[in-house]
Order: sequence, then C-alpha cells, then structure tokens
Amino acid sequence: MFLAYGLGGGLGLATGWVIERCGIAWLVRAIFASDVASVRLIALIPQAALAALGSGMLQGAGVMTISALLSFWRALMER
Repeated sequence: MFLAYGLGGGLGLATGWVIERCGIAWLVRAIFASDVASVRLIALIPQAALAALGSGMLQGAGVMTISALLSFWRALMER
C-alpha cells in the first residue's frame, strides 16, 4: 500500500508542468477529482486488493500534487 502511495505521489513532480500548461484552476479540479475517485474506488470495491492499491495511488498523487501546489503559491506570494 505504501509503495502504491509513493508511486502515485511521483506525479507531484509534474505539478509545475501542469500549472504551465493548464493553469492552477484546472490542477485544483484534477486534485479534487483524484481524491473523490480514490474514496469512491475503495468504497465501491473494499475487498479488492487492486482497488485498494489504486486508491492509494490516487491519494498519493493528490497529496503530493497539493503539497507542490502550496509550494508554488508560497513562492508566488514572496515575489
């Protein structure tokens, strides 16, 4: 589970690229969609190991991307 969470979190490295291409508003929408999909996946199929791993990957992606986004906002505020 932690490995899936970490692999999904690797998507946080692409945060700057996504902000440049799509903008912050779309990134925030994608982050919340990832969180919703994660909760729905584990709620609909709680006994499936693959669903749990997929949910962990989505949570990892959401958490790491929002962390990177907060860093970008902080850098923008310091300008």
